[in-house]
Amino acid sequence: KVAGGREASSPGSAVDCVWRRLPQILRWIEQPWPRLVAIPQDFVTAYPRRNKQNLDPEGGLATIEALFIAAAFLKNWDLSLLKEYHFGPAFLEANGKTFEKYRLGPA
Repeated sequence: KVAGGREASSPGSAVDCVWRRLPQILRWIEQPWPRLVAIPQDFVTAYPRRNKQNLDPEGGLATIEALFIAAAFLKNWDLSLLKEYHFGPAFLEANGKTFEKYRLGPA
C-alpha cells in the first residue's frame, strides 16, 4: 500500500494538456474519476520545447517524464519507461536531487 491506502499496482492515467484546459477535458471523461494529483513543480523537463515565439516555455513535463515520476511516487522505479525516450538520461540527471528530495529511486 502507498499513500492514501491504495495498492501500488493500481492503474494510473495521464491527461496530457495545459492546466487551464483540464476542466473542459474532464467533462469528456466518464465519472467517477480517480483522485487527481499534480506532480511537484520542482521537477524539470529534459525535452527541448519551443513555442511560436521560439522561446523555451517555463514549467511543464513531457508526458513520459510525468508518467515516470508518477510511477516513482507509487514506489515503482521503472527505468523501462524511459528506454525509448531519447532524453531519458538527461531527464534523470537533471532531476537527480529532486528524486532524492522526495526519497524516490530504486528500491
